[in-house]
Amino acid sequence: MKNRSRMPKQSITDHIREINDRLKIVERARRASQTAVDVGNLVIKNLGKLIIEDNAGNQRVELSGGTTAKLRFRPITGGSTSGTLYAFNDGGLTALQLGVESPEGAQNGGKVLLGRRYAILSNQPDDEDETFIWLNPFAQDPTYGQAIFMQGTWLNTYTWGDKDAIRVGRVTGLASVTTYTWAWNATTSGLHCPIVTPIHATLGIGVSLTSVTTTGFALVFSGGVTGFHFWAFRIK
Repeated sequence: MKNRSRMPKQSITDHIREINDRLKIVERARRASQTAVDVGNLVIKNLGKLIIEDNAGNQRVELSGGTTAKLRFRPITGGSTSGTLYAFNDGGLTALQLGVESPEGAQNGGKVLLGRRYAILSNQPDDEDETFIWLNPFAQDPTYGQAIFMQGTWLNTYTWGDKDAIRVGRVTGLASVTTYTWAWNATTSGLHCPIVTPIHATLGIGVSLTSVTTTGFALVFSGGVTGFHFWAFRIK
C-alpha cells in the first residue's frame, strides 16, 4: 500500500475556536457599521482615515488625519477633481479653506480661503491664470487696512444681465465724431452711469454726458474723437 500525506486532524476544540473567531470578526463589522457615539470621542490617530464608500466600493467621503486634517468629497467615480475642506496654521492663526483640488492636492477650480485678517475668492482651473479678489491683502500692516486686490479681465462692452454692477467698454474706429449715443443691448434695471474718457491722438477733448437712461447714454465732445473708454456703475 502507498503512503499518503495527510493534513493533521483538527480537534473539535480547534473547530469551535475557529468558528468563534470568525463570529467575532462578523460581529465587530456589524457593530462598527451601526455604531453611534453618544458620550465620549471617536478618535482616529496620526495618519488614520475615516472613509465612506458607496455600495460599489467607491470612496465618496474621506477624513484624513495628520498635522492638517482634511475632509475630501468625491462625488464622481474616477473624477480628476474633488472637493476639500480643511483648516491650517497660518502664522499662529487659524485659516480655513474650501475648494476644488486635483488628486495631488493642487488647486484646480474655485477656492474660498478665510483667514483671521483676510479673505480670498479665487478660481484657477488646470494651471490657467488665476482670477481672484483678495480682501485686506496687507493683513499684517494696519496702515493698509481694508485694501482690495483683484486679478482678472473685464470683458469689453459685454452685458451679462440687466443688473450688472459694472459695465466697461472701449469704443474705437469712429470718424472724428462730436456726438455719440451708446445703446445697451437690453433695458437695464436701474441706471448705469458712465465715466467717459475721449480718445484723440493730439488734443485734449472735453466730454459732456447729455443723457442717461435705462437703454443707454448720449455724449457730446468738444472736438472730433476717434473713440472713447467708459466705466458704467449701476445705481438704483
